[in-house]
Amino acid sequence: MSYNSTFSDNPMSKHTQPETDDHSGTEAQLLDVVAMPLKGRHLIEASAGTGKTFNITRLYLRLLLEKKLNVKEILVMTFTKAATEEIKGRIAKTLREALLIWQQAKDNGNEIDSSCDPVYQHLFNSCDTDESLALLKAAQLELDEASVFTIHGFCQHVITQLAFNSGFAMSLNLGNDTSDLYLEAAEDFIRKISKSEDEFRLLAESGWHIPEKLLREFNASIKSTLTPLLLSEEDIEAACKKQLDEAPHTSLAYVKSLLQSVEDNEGLLVEQLIKTPAHKKERPQELAALKAWLRSCVDEQSYYLPPPEAEAFVKGNRYARNSSGVKELLTPIKDFAGALKKAFGEKDKALGKVPHLKLGCVLAWMNKVIIFRRPKRKPLLKVTDMREIHLV
Repeated sequence: MSYNSTFSDNPMSKHTQPETDDHSGTEAQLLDVVAMPLKGRHLIEASAGTGKTFNITRLYLRLLLEKKLNVKEILVMTFTKAATEEIKGRIAKTLREALLIWQQAKDNGNEIDSSCDPVYQHLFNSCDTDESLALLKAAQLELDEASVFTIHGFCQHVITQLAFNSGFAMSLNLGNDTSDLYLEAAEDFIRKISKSEDEFRLLAESGWHIPEKLLREFNASIKSTLTPLLLSEEDIEAACKKQLDEAPHTSLAYVKSLLQSVEDNEGLLVEQLIKTPAHKKERPQELAALKAWLRSCVDEQSYYLPPPEAEAFVKGNRYARNSSGVKELLTPIKDFAGALKKAFGEKDKALGKVPHLKLGCVLAWMNKVIIFRRPKRKPLLKVTDMREIHLV
């Protein structure tokens, strides 16, 4: 029997006149989860996002309550691991929802809410309430053992369960082992890089000239479907400046306020920090260097590391015990200089990695090599967005 399914806000479709399937010559009809027999073979065809998983959960519930099967006896197979997790989650949600509705209906004199899901109404009215509650609770407890698999996962499960009967090794793994292909691609990659002495030197500095170590280091990146993104030196410079611009205590507006405070209170600084003849030999030049550094940042709208003279002028031991306001004036400048040196250190570290990262980005090429080297098999079946449900 073939159903041509369409769905609306209410996934339960109304009976309509059968339609002829042009491909098979058989009649197709709209899916009715309540009326569909729980035996034989049913092919459900639908577009993406039209409610296939929703109706699978309803059929699952019918098999639990009408056929009284446990979760191990109902097999649900799909194509990807992500899809199996989604289906398990949806089944769990359906079981919780059904258990709550059954309990509420029982407490309400065995009267179910007429506005709830039609499948729930059908099952509540056609199955024993207490028995259904027991089956739902048991299904929730055993859900971790539910038979929801990918095709490969199901085959692996059967081989493991029937290892003695089948004669297969118990450690047999049906997963595609492409480790040899990745190793071969890594060797080709290193051989290609070795043609350039400078690039091979960079590779060897990190120990990546050894194929096995290269694969261990970049295993996740190589197998990722994401495109590697490499920041250029200009990008790193711009990112550093943006980070400083957006921080409240390193922004250029803040630097301008620091410069203004120094200029407005220059007399106080001279009075408190340039007192003795020894001070007058070096500190006036240090103060001038401090103002010149801050002014260059403001005028050129950029950031520069403080010169040694400027750093010397804001040393904390010079004004630690000063109560005239000098400490409050110079401490923010000292903190700004420290933040600037930290940011520039991180930037230089990132810039130092650029040559190595350029080599790392070639790993995308390695992944393409793997894809092209995989033996091409003629497809036995064209997979479309369909679900086939076998009910015995």
